[in-house]
Amino acid sequence: MITSFNDTPETVINKLLEHYEKRKVKDTEVVVPETASHKIQSYTSEIIPNLRFAKLLDAGFDDTRPDKIKWNEMLKLALTKVMESCNDIYELRRISGAKVVTGRKENAGYKFIEIHDFSYQGVNSINAAAIVLRCANFLGCEAYFEFEWRYNDGAYKPGERALLKIPSVKAK
Repeated sequence: MITSFNDTPETVINKLLEHYEKRKVKDTEVVVPETASHKIQSYTSEIIPNLRFAKLLDAGFDDTRPDKIKWNEMLKLALTKVMESCNDIYELRRISGAKVVTGRKENAGYKFIEIHDFSYQGVNSINAAAIVLRCANFLGCEAYFEFEWRYNDGAYKPGERALLKIPSVKAK
């Protein structure tokens, strides 16, 4: 496993988890029941499952997919869409609940979005989903996450896939 100097603690942990999972699957045969492989549990924003140890497989926000299929890329997409709508960092912070600052900040897990001149702090899957939910509700748009819980004792449903849909809500 090779890491770059651009890795954050989150990316290093994800790389370690993926490495361990691949090795675990390689070293021991994992038996998945046939019925489980065909069923994908669906959730809505009313009942969000525990996303701890959930690996994102696909995602979309307002008919747009993130550049990379990662929780924080989905967060970046949602924050960018809200910023395009409100064009105010204080409103963005209030609406999303995310840690955002004006200008470039690239330490403490912050990532810079040049086009809107603000930085946001990366978060875990649980917080990313919550922030995206608030952004989608504000904009009245749809969002979805397809994910799989990692084979980890701390995961809600290890090895299972699920879909979380956030329906569009028309603004009043």
